[in-house]
Amino acid sequence: MNNIIISENGIDPRGRVRRMAALLAALLAFSAFVTSCGGNGDNVTEDGTATTTAEETTADPDTLEVKDLGGITIRAAGQANDARQTFAKDEENGELVNDTLIKRDKYVRDTYNVNLEFFLDQELEKSITQQVLANDCEFDFVIGTMRTMMQNMTLSGLLSDLNTLPYLSLEDIWWCRGAADNLHIRDSLYFTAGPITPQFYFSPYAMAYNKRLAEAYQMPEIEKLVENGEWTIDKFASLLKNTAKDLDGDNKIGKDDQLGLAFDNMVGVGFPVAAGIKTSEYDSDGLPVVNMNSERTLDIISKLRVIFGDKENCFNGESVETGFDNKIFVQGRAIFNTHTMSNMIATFREMEDDYGIIPCPKFDEAQESYYSYSNPWCMIGVAVPITCADKDTTAYVMEAMARKSYELVRPAQYDMTLKQKVLRDSDAELMLDLIYDNVVYDLNGVFDFGGSASVLEKAIKQGADFTSAYAKIEEKTKTEIAKFVETMNK
Repeated sequence: MNNIIISENGIDPRGRVRRMAALLAALLAFSAFVTSCGGNGDNVTEDGTATTTAEETTADPDTLEVKDLGGITIRAAGQANDARQTFAKDEENGELVNDTLIKRDKYVRDTYNVNLEFFLDQELEKSITQQVLANDCEFDFVIGTMRTMMQNMTLSGLLSDLNTLPYLSLEDIWWCRGAADNLHIRDSLYFTAGPITPQFYFSPYAMAYNKRLAEAYQMPEIEKLVENGEWTIDKFASLLKNTAKDLDGDNKIGKDDQLGLAFDNMVGVGFPVAAGIKTSEYDSDGLPVVNMNSERTLDIISKLRVIFGDKENCFNGESVETGFDNKIFVQGRAIFNTHTMSNMIATFREMEDDYGIIPCPKFDEAQESYYSYSNPWCMIGVAVPITCADKDTTAYVMEAMARKSYELVRPAQYDMTLKQKVLRDSDAELMLDLIYDNVVYDLNGVFDFGGSASVLEKAIKQGADFTSAYAKIEEKTKTEIAKFVETMNK
């Protein structure tokens, strides 16, 4: 038994890349993702190039000193979701990731003499907040969404500073250096991410395309464009022209027709991040700064709003219902689709047409890398409530779980589930590696200071005037950041 308790609320390239070398080194490339969560959020300059590269690490996950914890119980809570696994089920069921989680948990229990209990709750964000505020929380660490759960608990002062806890090596390969480098406030880090939860591998934002339709429209081999560094916003826009087809005979393009692109609501941040925009950075004191009103940002917005505003060839599936863009794509009625990897994994397995998964396009060929936005709505945030009775022991157990997760869950999730179940040909492995090589975490993507990230999204998806809208909220953004910093200093 894995001691899962279900609450009453329910359960749930720069330039040309050498293909053969990349395929032979696929695991090594993915290790770079785990080491830095995609390039440590490489410092992206105004021209979209990376100024730093995450240092390689030779850290060994087996170096943690083995302690006998005397049978102490550590309780972890996660947000329940039937389609997105956080903890193992009670028993092995033949699913590799689930059974690997069981193996991980057994190892930790047996090696450190600790009792692990896992709780799933669909209303965890609400319940955990109430419990911590009442000083009546039984959970030692929690896993949930960054954009809502971690955001709200951080602003309410309910999370411990992970950087003050012993044993946690948050910049090593079994955690996520990109999160540590891009989600901190001065020297404090209140939540992070890593292989300790399978959702860690589901968060990157990417694209898919229908190979049958792409061939019918005589499109060039798209993987080759990506591989050669030619997959840019302009190239993507050129491929979308005149691709929609009226299937229901009503002389207009809508949800029942064939589309060039069926997109979701995250394109407004996923695509600009892929083009090299960072919605927040840090000043010399380690405090967040938002300054998006640059010539490059305006250029990127101008290009993207042309794509997503093309009602003749593109359709926002989220305007109908959540996930409708996926449905259109799975039905073979859209050439391109955009979404987080988790949605692709959950919905594409039953698709009859062959498809390819590719990174979102770069701004131009001068941009050195492809960047993938980490969806803060995914259940990837890991934190310790301030009410945790024994933070030292909890941190020790979390570190042990994270190290074993890197050893066991990472290859199970990435190699078996992603590469073998989702992707249908060996060439696609390179595309997946490029997606995971540079996953970007962004503090403003989580906190949306002054609505600045939302202004960017609306400018791209709805065609709103970014310059005037940003000018209206610029002072509000600075005020909210100042208030945020003041709150964090208390």
